[in-house]
Amino acid sequence: MKENINFEENKPAADMIDEEIGGIKGGTIYAIAFVMLAAFLFASCSDNDVPEKDFVEKKVIISLDGINDSISPWMSFTAYTTNQSILRFVKDNDTLNCKDGVLKIPNGSCQTPCQMELYSRSRYPGYIHVGVTYRKRRTRPLPSDDLNVKVEAFRDNLLELDTSFVMHSFKIEDKIKEADYIFSINF
Repeated sequence: MKENINFEENKPAADMIDEEIGGIKGGTIYAIAFVMLAAFLFASCSDNDVPEKDFVEKKVIISLDGINDSISPWMSFTAYTTNQSILRFVKDNDTLNCKDGVLKIPNGSCQTPCQMELYSRSRYPGYIHVGVTYRKRRTRPLPSDDLNVKVEAFRDNLLELDTSFVMHSFKIEDKIKEADYIFSINF
Protein backbone atom coordinates (compact mmCIF):
# COMPACT_ATOMS: atom_id res chain seq x y z
CA MET A 1 0.00 0.00 0.00
CA LYS A 2 1.42 3.28 -1.13
CA GLU A 3 0.97 6.32 0.95
CA ASN A 4 0.35 9.72 -0.62
CA ILE A 5 2.88 12.24 0.50
CA ASN A 6 1.69 15.80 0.85
CA PHE A 7 4.59 17.96 -0.23
CA GLU A 8 2.92 21.09 1.14
CA GLU A 9 3.41 19.88 4.71
CA ASN A 10 7.04 18.82 4.28
CA LYS A 11 8.51 21.87 2.52
CA PRO A 12 12.26 22.34 2.48
CA ALA A 13 13.58 25.32 4.54
CA ALA A 14 14.63 27.20 1.40
CA ASP A 15 11.02 27.33 0.19
CA MET A 16 9.82 28.82 3.48
CA ILE A 17 11.48 32.16 2.62
CA ASP A 18 8.98 32.74 -0.16
CA GLU A 19 6.01 31.82 2.07
CA GLU A 20 3.69 34.63 3.05
CA ILE A 21 3.88 35.75 6.66
CA GLY A 22 1.13 38.10 7.68
CA GLY A 23 0.56 39.16 4.10
CA ILE A 24 4.30 39.99 3.51
CA LYS A 25 6.64 37.63 1.73
CA GLY A 26 9.46 36.26 3.97
CA GLY A 27 12.23 37.55 1.65
CA THR A 28 10.81 41.05 1.93
CA ILE A 29 11.15 40.97 5.72
CA TYR A 30 14.84 40.17 5.39
CA ALA A 31 15.31 42.98 2.87
CA ILE A 32 13.59 45.51 5.14
CA ALA A 33 15.71 44.39 8.12
CA PHE A 34 18.90 44.72 6.05
CA VAL A 35 18.00 48.24 4.87
CA MET A 36 17.18 49.34 8.45
CA LEU A 37 20.49 47.92 9.75
CA ALA A 38 22.47 49.65 6.99
CA ALA A 39 20.71 52.99 7.65
CA PHE A 40 21.45 52.69 11.38
CA LEU A 41 25.14 51.97 10.73
CA PHE A 42 25.54 54.91 8.35
CA ALA A 43 23.76 57.28 10.76
CA SER A 44 25.99 56.23 13.68
CA CYS A 45 29.16 57.02 11.70
CA SER A 46 28.36 60.70 11.32
CA ASP A 47 31.26 63.09 12.06
CA ASN A 48 28.96 65.61 13.71
CA ASP A 49 27.82 63.33 16.54
CA VAL A 50 31.14 62.88 18.39
CA PRO A 51 33.40 65.90 18.87
CA GLU A 52 37.07 65.30 18.14
CA LYS A 53 39.29 65.61 21.20
CA ASP A 54 42.04 68.18 20.81
CA PHE A 55 45.70 67.30 20.95
CA VAL A 56 47.73 68.37 23.97
CA GLU A 57 51.30 69.41 23.19
CA LYS A 58 53.92 69.27 25.92
CA LYS A 59 57.46 70.59 25.78
CA VAL A 60 60.10 70.23 28.49
CA ILE A 61 63.45 72.05 28.31
CA ILE A 62 66.20 70.68 30.55
CA SER A 63 69.43 72.62 31.02
CA LEU A 64 72.37 70.90 32.70
CA ASP A 65 75.30 73.02 33.77
CA GLY A 66 78.59 72.20 35.44
CA ILE A 67 82.19 71.19 34.72
CA ASN A 68 81.89 68.29 32.30
CA ASP A 69 84.93 66.26 33.45
CA SER A 70 83.77 66.46 37.07
CA ILE A 71 80.15 65.54 36.38
CA SER A 72 79.58 63.49 33.22
CA PRO A 73 80.97 60.10 34.38
CA TRP A 74 78.57 60.06 37.36
CA MET A 75 75.44 61.47 35.72
CA SER A 76 72.65 59.70 33.80
CA PHE A 77 69.37 60.94 32.34
CA THR A 78 66.00 59.26 31.76
CA ALA A 79 62.70 60.45 30.34
CA TYR A 80 59.51 58.65 29.42
CA THR A 81 55.83 59.22 28.70
CA THR A 82 53.25 57.35 30.75
CA ASN A 83 50.97 56.73 27.78
CA GLN A 84 53.75 55.37 25.51
CA SER A 85 53.20 58.18 23.01
CA ILE A 86 56.12 59.21 20.82
CA LEU A 87 58.68 61.24 22.74
CA ARG A 88 60.77 63.53 20.54
CA PHE A 89 64.22 64.38 21.91
CA VAL A 90 66.21 67.35 20.54
CA LYS A 91 69.79 68.16 21.51
CA ASP A 92 72.29 70.23 19.50
CA ASN A 93 69.98 70.29 16.45
CA ASP A 94 69.81 66.48 16.43
CA THR A 95 66.38 64.89 16.78
CA LEU A 96 65.57 61.41 18.06
CA ASN A 97 62.00 60.06 18.02
CA CYS A 98 61.48 57.51 20.79
CA LYS A 99 58.52 55.53 19.46
CA ASP A 100 57.85 53.71 22.76
CA GLY A 101 58.14 56.95 24.73
CA VAL A 102 61.34 55.97 26.59
CA LEU A 103 64.73 57.73 26.51
CA LYS A 104 67.78 56.66 28.52
CA ILE A 105 71.20 58.30 28.46
CA PRO A 106 73.74 56.30 30.50
CA ASN A 107 76.57 57.59 32.70
CA GLY A 108 79.27 59.40 30.75
CA SER A 109 77.16 59.91 27.61
CA CYS A 110 75.62 63.27 28.47
CA GLN A 111 78.05 66.19 28.30
CA THR A 112 77.63 69.38 30.29
CA PRO A 113 76.78 72.16 29.77
CA CYS A 114 73.88 71.17 27.53
CA GLN A 115 70.28 71.90 26.78
CA MET A 116 67.82 69.14 25.87
CA GLU A 117 64.24 69.46 24.70
CA LEU A 118 61.49 66.85 24.97
CA TYR A 119 58.24 67.02 23.00
CA SER A 120 55.06 64.97 23.31
CA ARG A 121 51.78 65.39 21.42
CA SER A 122 48.79 63.24 22.26
CA ARG A 123 45.01 63.27 22.54
CA TYR A 124 45.22 61.33 25.80
CA PRO A 125 48.04 63.05 27.66
CA GLY A 126 49.69 61.27 30.47
CA TYR A 127 52.71 62.92 31.97
CA ILE A 128 56.33 63.20 30.93
CA HIS A 129 58.69 61.90 33.59
CA VAL A 130 62.20 63.40 33.64
CA GLY A 131 64.92 62.07 35.92
CA VAL A 132 68.54 63.10 36.45
CA THR A 133 70.77 60.81 38.52
CA TYR A 134 74.06 62.12 39.92
CA ARG A 135 76.02 59.86 42.29
CA LYS A 136 79.50 61.20 42.75
CA ARG A 137 81.38 60.42 46.00
CA ARG A 138 84.56 62.09 47.16
CA THR A 139 86.59 62.33 50.32
CA ARG A 140 86.02 66.11 50.18
CA PRO A 141 83.18 67.34 47.93
CA LEU A 142 84.04 70.50 46.00
CA PRO A 143 81.80 73.25 44.59
CA SER A 144 83.18 72.37 41.15
CA ASP A 145 81.35 69.02 41.47
CA ASP A 146 77.94 70.72 41.60
CA LEU A 147 75.44 69.96 38.83
CA ASN A 148 72.87 72.68 38.15
CA VAL A 149 69.58 71.44 36.69
CA LYS A 150 67.01 73.88 35.27
CA VAL A 151 63.64 72.67 33.96
CA GLU A 152 61.01 74.62 32.05
CA ALA A 153 57.78 72.85 31.09
CA PHE A 154 55.16 74.09 28.63
CA ARG A 155 51.66 72.82 27.86
CA ASP A 156 50.24 74.13 24.59
CA ASN A 157 53.01 76.78 24.52
CA LEU A 158 52.12 78.14 27.97
CA LEU A 159 54.78 77.98 30.68
CA GLU A 160 53.52 75.83 33.57
CA LEU A 161 56.71 74.88 35.41
CA ASP A 162 60.02 76.69 35.89
CA THR A 163 62.36 75.24 38.50
CA SER A 164 66.06 74.90 39.30
CA PHE A 165 67.91 72.44 41.46
CA VAL A 166 71.55 72.01 42.48
CA MET A 167 72.85 68.47 42.89
CA HIS A 168 75.99 68.02 45.01
CA SER A 169 78.55 65.26 45.29
CA PHE A 170 78.66 63.23 48.52
CA LYS A 171 81.29 62.28 51.05
CA ILE A 172 82.36 58.66 50.82
CA GLU A 173 81.11 57.92 54.34
CA ASP A 174 77.67 59.56 53.79
CA LYS A 175 74.67 57.25 53.88
CA ILE A 176 72.63 58.51 50.97
CA LYS A 177 69.08 57.72 49.93
CA GLU A 178 67.60 57.67 46.44
CA ALA A 179 65.97 61.06 46.98
CA ASP A 180 69.45 62.54 47.62
CA TYR A 181 70.96 61.67 44.24
CA ILE A 182 67.91 61.62 41.90
CA PHE A 183 66.13 64.74 40.72
CA SER A 184 62.84 63.96 39.02
CA ILE A 185 59.68 65.71 37.90
CA ASN A 186 56.43 64.54 36.39
CA PHE A 187 54.79 66.96 34.01
